[in-house]
Amino acid sequence: PNACITTDYCSPMICAADKTCMRQPISCDDRNKCTDDECVVHGPWNTSCEYTLHNCSADLSGIDACHQAKCSQDTGCYRLDISCDDNNVCTNDQCIPSSNGTQPVCENTYLCPTTDPCAPQICLPGNLTCATVPVNCDDGNLCTQDACASVFLNGTLTATCVHTLVTCDSDDLCQPASCSPRTGLCVVEPVVCMDTSQCTIDSCNSATGECEHLLRSCDDSNP
Repeated sequence: PNACITTDYCSPMICAADKTCMRQPISCDDRNKCTDDECVVHGPWNTSCEYTLHNCSADLSGIDACHQAKCSQDTGCYRLDISCDDNNVCTNDQCIPSSNGTQPVCENTYLCPTTDPCAPQICLPGNLTCATVPVNCDDGNLCTQDACASVFLNGTLTATCVHTLVTCDSDDLCQPASCSPRTGLCVVEPVVCMDTSQCTIDSCNSATGECEHLLRSCDDSNP
């Protein structure tokens, strides 16, 4: 009779050549480091191998949506850090778990934020410094004063160019002033009231800016 009695059928007892008893465990190794391999007894001499995926999250630290637990069949568990690199040296790239913690969310923050739309900031990739590039509102008209104004359009602060006509004031309506498009300066252009008639005295009314033509008197006071 066999003196080597088996009670654990996943590790049965066998009789060795020297007539001693020894265990010979059933191997369920599938050579996959991503599975937990187990021999399961269903009854006397009735066993099977069962394989379940290994829980790498329990073995690794700092696991979340941005640092995910992965497994290689050859090497086992490892941590995969989600990359949010947008290949732009002028952004600060970081991964933040979503509000429910299940999805990775990339945030690529521009290093040179603009607070004044009329003086936007740009990033110089060479030395990663910020520079201000004012909005150019020059309309090429010397008789306008050009300026940039920050206004809200559809809820967004936006740069808008404003062009105001140069005002040339004159207290004498017969000496009106206007802006010269060639120089941008105010020049006086007197009102010309000459009517080509030698029989009138021509003048400009400084209060109204209108021309007045008075008939010359030919009376020599000689009766």
